Amino acid sequence: MNNFKEKADNYLHKGGDVFFARSGATVGKTFQFKDYEKVTCFAGYSIKVTPKPNIIISDFLYFFMRSGSHENWKRSIFNQATIQNIGADKYSFLDVSTPPVEEQQSNVNHIETKWTRINAKVARIKQFDKTVGRI
Repeated sequence: MNNFKEKADNYLHKGGDVFFARSGATVGKTFQFKDYEKVTCFAGYSIKVTPKPNIIISDFLYFFMRSGSHENWKRSIFNQATIQNIGADKYSFLDVSTPPVEEQQSNVNHIETKWTRINAKVARIKQFDKTVGRI
């Protein structure tokens, strides 16, 4: 049983892991694994990255992978004559700016604050629309 656990360990989700869809309709989409208690593993059609927190924090990497910079990079590497695919080899050439960890955390805090405000406004608009019967 121990041998199985050792082999499976590389495929298990760990808090802070970031996953990239490498092919198909979701190619380049990103998922961050966090705040989940159960044992789960990832599928072979994704790429798992475990950030080194002394270099890049998980939240910072996740937000970068959802940025316009990442979208532009994806468009630049696709060959439109074939099925879109991004393998780990291509990700090894992706430049991700890594300011000091404290600055990364400050940026993450700023984004999360703005996101919370935006989500609260969206919720109020949806509530208003329900109240006046638009939804």
